[in-house]
Amino acid sequence: MKKTVLLMILALCLSGCMANTLYTISPEEYTRQVKTLGVLPILIDAESIQYESREELFSLLEISTAAVQQPLVEKLRRAGRHFDVRPVVGDPQVLRSRLLADATVVGEAAATRIKYTFDSQGSSQLADEAVVDALLVVVVHGVKRQEKRWSSFSLRMDYLWADYSSLLYTAAIIHPTGRVLWQLDQPPGEVMLMLDYPDFTEAYWNRTETVRIKPITLTGLQRTLQEPELGLMVDKEIPKLFSRMIDRIVQQMKR
Repeated sequence: MKKTVLLMILALCLSGCMANTLYTISPEEYTRQVKTLGVLPILIDAESIQYESREELFSLLEISTAAVQQPLVEKLRRAGRHFDVRPVVGDPQVLRSRLLADATVVGEAAATRIKYTFDSQGSSQLADEAVVDALLVVVVHGVKRQEKRWSSFSLRMDYLWADYSSLLYTAAIIHPTGRVLWQLDQPPGEVMLMLDYPDFTEAYWNRTETVRIKPITLTGLQRTLQEPELGLMVDKEIPKLFSRMIDRIVQQMKR
């Protein structure tokens, strides 16, 4: 019994430590500083994407992410952490050029991702224009990193370690000075959208150990981006991928 209680206390302590790492200031200080939160449209770091038809994929992402901002604003309002949550209006590409100061690849293997810093002047101007205390910035970016990917159909549990291209996203709440107040947790290996795959079927039928990595077609990526969320108590107007993005951001901000 004592052992069980101790384990429960340890779990609570660890979860508390994890919660604190998402914010760079105390909950009390955050509440005092950030009463009105501005939510930007989803920004896309096109230069980081490694895909054979990058321009077409960028256009597809622009269209797909355009409908995310307002549902995210509404869900954050319902969460009740801020006095007000409002959208920041503007062209995503222009906002990106004004706001993102630097992009650095950090981590190794499946933990590789891009870390962004924010321009202090751009942050201050945007916050003043939107009349907000802080800005929520979500950036979709590409990365090529070493991962283990499994065959979806083989009964032999085939897998291939290789460099794969993926899309990830990061989210941060930034102060008008450009300082990060909150950062989305990003577990190693987590991806928003895979851009290629190992063709185990081709290798099997050609009786070879060489497994080629092939790009997922634009049509296939579009189907994934538009795949609806299933269930009775879900908003079916928002595709599953973006509905889960919104839920994840809102839930982590509650910690």
